[in-house]
Amino acid sequence: MKMESQSELGAELAYYLGDLESRELVALQWGDWAALHRLTEQGVAARHAARMRSRVSASVFDRCVMPRTTLQSKAPSARLSTLQSERAVRVAHIYALATRAFGDRDRGSAWLQRANAALDGNAPSDLLTNEAGARCIEQLLGRLEHGVAA
Repeated sequence: MKMESQSELGAELAYYLGDLESRELVALQWGDWAALHRLTEQGVAARHAARMRSRVSASVFDRCVMPRTTLQSKAPSARLSTLQSERAVRVAHIYALATRAFGDRDRGSAWLQRANAALDGNAPSDLLTNEAGARCIEQLLGRLEHGVAA
């Protein structure tokens, strides 16, 4: 199933961010960076981060957002720091883009875990540790969506 609408993309982002309470992001349209900024500043709830960890690769979450032990030490109602929330949004955004590019979550997630010649043999998920790496993955996914060899 190929996702087309902005609301479907926003729903994917909400899914990867743990479905946020009352679907905070239901109104979020793909690319509503002001809403993502507010979420980052407020901090993602630890319970949503735990759900997110189960939806993305746990090893990617542990390496790119926060270690499992740090997450486990937080009360479910506690909020992640701004930096941790920014990392969570980055990872969720890339997973949602991969879902869009490949048409479903499993195929998008599998692509993120596979070594890629365009990334010097690294898996795309290896680049999620910083913003520049995430932008590199975005460009690669965009090229794939538009039929350009990647």
